[in-house]
Amino acid sequence: MIVVDTPPGPGRLLQVDVHASDHFVAEWLIAGAERPRSSAREEGMMLKRPRATMPAGIRRELDAAGLTEAFKQRPPYQRNDYLHWIGRSVRAATKRKRIDQMLEELKAGGVYMGMAHRPSKRAR
Repeated sequence: MIVVDTPPGPGRLLQVDVHASDHFVAEWLIAGAERPRSSAREEGMMLKRPRATMPAGIRRELDAAGLTEAFKQRPPYQRNDYLHWIGRSVRAATKRKRIDQMLEELKAGGVYMGMAHRPSKRAR
């Protein structure tokens, strides 16, 4: 974040946020004014990639395994990562392996992309 004093006077600042997507957002802020924030930003849930759409095949597999709710309870970035990761697979065998890994991690809880993830750990 870059903040500079600019004319006309000390009460006005130019604030520039540099985002991961290399877009710049500039705002004129008046001293003492509160910056509006989205609820996603406040919760730290801003996605760096475009939001992935759920393919019908994956939705059917989640439903069949009874893991749709477990998928929905994951943070938005994890849901997005899983869907992009599966979507990037070229070979059918790789896609199957990635879907199976996602289903196993959702079933077990406490695991995300092969790493421990305590917030999603299920009570036993």
